[in-house]
This record gives sequence, C-alpha cells and structure tokens, in this order.
Amino acid sequence: MPEKHRFEQLLLEQNFGRLFALDKKEILLLKNHSQEEIFHDSKKYVCSVWKDDLNEGVIRVVVQIYQPKILGFGFMSAKGFWIDNEGDKTLLSSGELSEFV
Repeated sequence: MPEKHRFEQLLLEQNFGRLFALDKKEILLLKNHSQEEIFHDSKKYVCSVWKDDLNEGVIRVVVQIYQPKILGFGFMSAKGFWIDNEGDKTLLSSGELSEFV
C-alpha cells in the first residue's frame, strides 16, 4: 500500500472494527448516516458511516473514508458488512461496495 494512503486505511480499519464488534441491537440504534471530519498532518479526511435497513430485517453497514483533493476529487475507500436477523455478519464484496468508492 502506498505510504500516502496508510492513514486512510488505519481510519477505515479502526472504524470498521468498532462497528463490526457491535451487536444487532446496538447497530439498530445507529443513525442512517453519520459523518465526522478528521484532520491529520494538515490534511482533511471525512469518515462516513452508512446504515441501510433492507428487506426482512437485514441491515447493511458501510464505513467510508474520503480525503478531498482538488475540485472534489480525492481518495475514497470503504468496507462494510451485512447483518441478518440472527445477528450473523457477512463482509460486503467489492461489487457491493462499488457505490461507496
């Protein structure tokens, strides 16, 4: 991984890990969308969490890290999971994450 994206990956993994550790009851309490700006080494990063309640009690949770650059372009990465009625979690595939990166 290029040195310049290590902080973004660290943010992604930390936030993803925190959410993945939650049980379904805790996940249900999350807002549908939350966003936090983080500043590191004079650079701005935006960490967004998306929660979608889908059919039959299945929930999709995605963490997205974005570092804005010139004219709105920038580095973006995401990681997420599904959680079913029983509380079982499954990682999202790269195709399922495509709308977030």
